[in-house]
Amino acid sequence: MTHRISADHLTIERIGEIIYNNYKIELSDDARKRIIRSREYLDARIAKEENPIYGVTTGFGSLCSVSISKDQLSQLQVNLIKSHACGVGERLPNDIIKM
Repeated sequence: MTHRISADHLTIERIGEIIYNNYKIELSDDARKRIIRSREYLDARIAKEENPIYGVTTGFGSLCSVSISKDQLSQLQVNLIKSHACGVGERLPNDIIKM
């Protein structure tokens, strides 16, 4: 079975069904289109915007006043993913991680 990520509301019961039945996960066509539209919007805004865009052309949190050069914008997003992938403490159970 496959669950397609979409804008539809997920209940906790549906999440449990997806996890405990080992559904494959993929993006729906609508989700793909939304991602592309978001990317196109940001690309256009970055190209014409002189003011910083928080978390897109600036750092995060206390680094929000730090401008990121255009050639480093992709690396900023990679670093964001890496920083959120770090963890401390006890390892979470796999079913919680999947959620």
